[in-house]
Amino acid sequence: MKKNISIISLLALFTITTFSCTSEEPIVELPNTIKVIGREVFSNSLKLKSIRIPSSVHSIDFGAFRECSNLTEVIMNNNIETIGEYAFHKCYNIKEIKFPKSLKKIEAFALSGNFSEITLPSTIECIKEYNFGIEGLMKIHCKSVTPPIYREEERYSIHDRATVFVPKGSKVRYREADGWKLFSKIEEE
Repeated sequence: MKKNISIISLLALFTITTFSCTSEEPIVELPNTIKVIGREVFSNSLKLKSIRIPSSVHSIDFGAFRECSNLTEVIMNNNIETIGEYAFHKCYNIKEIKFPKSLKKIEAFALSGNFSEITLPSTIECIKEYNFGIEGLMKIHCKSVTPPIYREEERYSIHDRATVFVPKGSKVRYREADGWKLFSKIEEE
């Protein structure tokens, strides 16, 4: 039997800063008063399996879900603009994250999981280094016609393994853009 946990705290009206997970199979639903998921608030919550982030949240801070090794599902509603450094680092059981159309920035080391495919919304402006070192990642869909800033300078296996899919008419721009030009396979869709 799954148990839903709703977090409501007077101290957490705008930023959630503490969390304790005691349920065996929790599905965490944050209240609509939360604006920021604070620094390392869920970090190392080994029993956390699913998180539903409400539309009131606009930022996920440094290490918010870092090393939540049993986290399998992240549901993000619109309005999140920034995913902080190490936010989902070492969350190896996440198979898919659907990024909201409001997302503008993914900080360094924010993602690591077992994604085979990710889709970046057209609103994305900047992706910092070490975010595509995800084993098994084969497809990156970029919805932006203008390549977002991708701060990667070194070539890794991901650059040969994954295919980057970009909007029609934008392949040349991605081919010439810093960071993106490291990928050997860029196709239009």
